[in-house]
Amino acid sequence: MTVQVFELQFDNQRTLFLPGQKVEGFVNLQLSAPTNITLLRARITGKVTTHLQKGNAGISNENSTITMFKDFNNLIGDGNMNTVPIEIEAGEHVYPFEFRLPPTNLPASFEGPFGSVKYMITAVLLKSGYKKQTVSSEIVVPSTRDVGASELAESVSIKKDGYAGLLFWRSGYFSVTASIPKGGFTSEEIAPITLDIVNHSNHGLILHSVYLKQKVTYITIDRTRGPRTERIHRLNYSEEFPPSIREINRLIQFPIPPSSIMNPDIDTSILKVQHFFDIKIQSGARFSSIIKIQLPVVVGGFPYLLFEDSMMRRSVDTLPRYVPSTQGSTVDDEWRPNNRGSIQFDDTNNSEYELSTAHIIPPDLDYSQHAEIILPDEDLECERSTTPTQMTVLNCAIPETSIISQHNPVHIDADANLVSDSKADIQNEVDLTKEMHGMMVTIERTEKFQM
Repeated sequence: MTVQVFELQFDNQRTLFLPGQKVEGFVNLQLSAPTNITLLRARITGKVTTHLQKGNAGISNENSTITMFKDFNNLIGDGNMNTVPIEIEAGEHVYPFEFRLPPTNLPASFEGPFGSVKYMITAVLLKSGYKKQTVSSEIVVPSTRDVGASELAESVSIKKDGYAGLLFWRSGYFSVTASIPKGGFTSEEIAPITLDIVNHSNHGLILHSVYLKQKVTYITIDRTRGPRTERIHRLNYSEEFPPSIREINRLIQFPIPPSSIMNPDIDTSILKVQHFFDIKIQSGARFSSIIKIQLPVVVGGFPYLLFEDSMMRRSVDTLPRYVPSTQGSTVDDEWRPNNRGSIQFDDTNNSEYELSTAHIIPPDLDYSQHAEIILPDEDLECERSTTPTQMTVLNCAIPETSIISQHNPVHIDADANLVSDSKADIQNEVDLTKEMHGMMVTIERTEKFQM
């Protein structure tokens, strides 16, 4: 074989691109001897595929494919049948390519057991008298759906009634109304869920669980699989209400997980990804059934992201930095966190927690706009207390030198010592809410802190 190296590389090793952006790179070809080449082509494709059997391939009624776009660059030859092969000298050769993603609302990259949304760069090499060789690399396109659009601005509310007991042993009923202030949220945004409960029975109530569920539907030519639940993000929260309390109101701050944990919404003709908040409540009476309220919610990406080359996501597991718009607000370009906060977590393991990134939410911006802040590399000193719901709270001093900067982890020790008032000048209050499964941290600030 005269071809020693045949590979694709992207400029600056960048693999994440928004619709409308250029995709630039090169094909690296190393030959051990002069070689006659008929065609060297770079190709970009965006495809949605579904299949009803895991690992299914080929064309049949159980497979469907939608090609959203396709383009190619001929680097050697023109692709015609009668093209005369071109002799390429031995050695290393670099052939640059350039594409532009369509400037439209493309579905986010997705990989499921019965389908996918993929964006691929493929290089095709055809030598005279040999079978063609191909090499491919996938690029990531994040969700750009704007959850602030007018069709998602209205609140979503669902009411259900449940009974205490079963059939002839019923002893009253209760009603539950669950609502969210809008129909869509971005990844890593806090979604406030309001529960209004009225108990008309002589028994207490049990709030079993609150979780976010991802359902996926795969459609082929003549069959449909789903919607099937593929991912569940559960909030570590439950509560019991005594029968003496007739009216109950709860506000649950639910952190939407990052897109590496739960995919954003996708709506194509053959593949759909949808999300629902599920709340389960039951009467304390014997034989009572659990009622489940399912609130539909749209999970999107970051429609106002400003990407920098140095912050581009190298993989689907790392999100780029978010910079909020300052239009109509008095937010400074850089923010310093206030120097005190609290972190809530389940203390069953009494372990060490690593907080590498946080998000700061000024009060004059809505929750869909927040800036990333990185905490410095040092141990925080914390004051420890326990809430009535048996959650451990650490009130921690945040160093005043914390600003938006490069990645530096902070370690919060569950056995941190008490902070004396002399060590921290408490000027403003902030709340750091640690998501129960260690996925994100949010800093909510109450007033602007001048740099």
